[in-house]
Amino acid sequence: YLVGTTYGRDVIFIQRTDTLLSSNKRSKETYNWNILVLDLHNVSLPHVYIEGRNRHKGNFYEALSMKNRELVELPYGFLSGYDRLYGDRFATRLSAVTASMFPSLMPPERAAVLAHHFHMFDYEWHDDTLYVYFLSNYPTLAQLENMVNAGAWLAGELDTPTVCDVDEDEN
Repeated sequence: YLVGTTYGRDVIFIQRTDTLLSSNKRSKETYNWNILVLDLHNVSLPHVYIEGRNRHKGNFYEALSMKNRELVELPYGFLSGYDRLYGDRFATRLSAVTASMFPSLMPPERAAVLAHHFHMFDYEWHDDTLYVYFLSNYPTLAQLENMVNAGAWLAGELDTPTVCDVDEDEN
């Protein structure tokens, strides 16, 4: 557990191990998450979870759906104009009510950077907090540095209004 500041942001780093049991099977899944938490500046974002495909198994999704019933996977149809690699590498979950906001939160250019450079991490944001997840029992210093770089970059992007966010009355 670490608390500090980097790139002008308050950050927390924790390592969490959890064993998930299924409600209808005897199987267990154990995960060791390295979690970087970054404060965002002057934003309040809808809940979005972007996860690497095939990173988790059934018990994880069972627990996720019970805890966050509102999160549904964004269909491929919403990703037209996006780099195919983003859709191949990530599943995006958010509320159906906020699905139309996704292109302003994660424009194609931003999604392409994640897919090409930071695809080994999972991302979640809600209100004014960004979470970056990395599954590893013993992450290397290089992996942790890359995790910090990914989080700092994405936090900066989420703090920066996109063209879709600018109110036409302000021009």
